[in-house]
Amino acid sequence: MSFRNEFRLTDDEQFFLRLVSDYLYQRDTVQTDMINWSKVCDLAQRHNLDGILFYQCKKFMPELYRHIFENRFNSSIFLYKQRVAIEKRIERLFQDNRIKYFLVKGTIIADLYPFSPCRTMGDSDFIVQSDDMDKAIDLLNKHGCRGRITSKHEWGCDYLGLHFEIHDQLIKESELINQHQRNFFSNPFSYVKDNDIDLQFHYIFLLMHIRKHIISSGIGLRQFLDLAIILRYAPQMDWKWIKEQLKRMRLEKFSRSCLVIVEHFFGLNCLDYSPKENLWLEDLETMIIRGGVFGDSSLFDKDYFAKNRLIMGKGPIWIKRIIILFENLYPSYQDMCEYQGNHFLIKHKFLLPVAWVKRHFVLLFRKNKSTTRKTISDVFIYKEDIEQRRRLFKSIGL
Repeated sequence: MSFRNEFRLTDDEQFFLRLVSDYLYQRDTVQTDMINWSKVCDLAQRHNLDGILFYQCKKFMPELYRHIFENRFNSSIFLYKQRVAIEKRIERLFQDNRIKYFLVKGTIIADLYPFSPCRTMGDSDFIVQSDDMDKAIDLLNKHGCRGRITSKHEWGCDYLGLHFEIHDQLIKESELINQHQRNFFSNPFSYVKDNDIDLQFHYIFLLMHIRKHIISSGIGLRQFLDLAIILRYAPQMDWKWIKEQLKRMRLEKFSRSCLVIVEHFFGLNCLDYSPKENLWLEDLETMIIRGGVFGDSSLFDKDYFAKNRLIMGKGPIWIKRIIILFENLYPSYQDMCEYQGNHFLIKHKFLLPVAWVKRHFVLLFRKNKSTTRKTISDVFIYKEDIEQRRRLFKSIGL
């Protein structure tokens, strides 16, 4: 059942959704008259789905766009093959040195795509045990992977033009909202066999990852396409076990909301959803399509993250406004470590006040004042907008 025609999406946006659905089902995309190819191509780039656009529309794209996207498509094939080769090289290094690991997100999901290079990714994420973190970093440094510690639990490096990250924590503690979630994700290696993560466990992790993006910067179409790909192409999953875990972790309603979105976008017939659920689909659909792959809020809602911060937690709004202003001016030690140029903090926590002074100096004297204005304006969000976002999040189980 689809309500899409009732919504505000333009003809170009609906065509873009249709061609992505066609890719999922491996159908031919039918050419449509009066399509603004500039806007369709912009959507594909925003959602990092350039490859799927070319894969589906190469036979009838205007010559100018076909040439541009053919080059990008060929480049994505080359980068995919190069990334796979480097991943295998790192895996061999870890195996030879008895470092337990597993890969998550894009690397795993790409294997399920009908044409794997269409699932582009900005990096590859290796998860290792805490006891092996320093050993893994030293090993990669010795083999030419020059990188840096970006946070207490993360090390990133660029190698042959590609980015890789090593983590010893699958999900940040601050993102786990109850004890059942902490227990479930406390030892992910119990779900690993031969350095491959269990697909059921990984599916639940992806839901948590989507949740993180929705309540932070926003979410795009590709994350829901990933879910649809898993639902259509993954080997038989133990859905009874998955539902039991989601219920314990209080993610059952949010999981259903994600499936409602997948059904709405791609028609996978995951479940029947009610007219009541249809009430929040319009706002969320627009937010997803116009926000970009990671909800680049400047494209659609520049106050997206600020609204989310104001509805999280308990207490009066005016107190939250004061807290957010203070947090903007004096970010936490963890956040300051992740800002470019502050990596000295990782081993010298006592220099946090120095990093704050440096931040204030930059905010005051930088030529581009947009970040400075955002630091202050985040607290001045209309109460009506905050309440609208609160109702939406409550409707989808957040």
